[in-house]
Amino acid sequence: PDDRVIEALRNRVTVYANLGQVERALQYLELLLGRYPQAETEELRRHHGSLLRRLGDAAAARQAFERALELDPASERARLALERLEFFGA
Repeated sequence: PDDRVIEALRNRVTVYANLGQVERALQYLELLLGRYPQAETEELRRHHGSLLRRLGDAAAARQAFERALELDPASERARLALERLEFFGA
């Protein structure tokens, strides 16, 4: 059952983000990571960082992207996201 709930929450995050409801997507993502820490992946942390960046919280976005790199040190996407934050002075 946990796997199905995790997948359902991930789907809600994606749907709400695609609908432009960033705060709602972030709520579901934080619920997912809080309730199911075993579901944490580099991809979810990057998504977390992207949502936070869209809300204008550069400091929290940086932490999420750094966590993504901890989970997968070879993540080019997380590295590029951090570089983009630095480039724009965030």
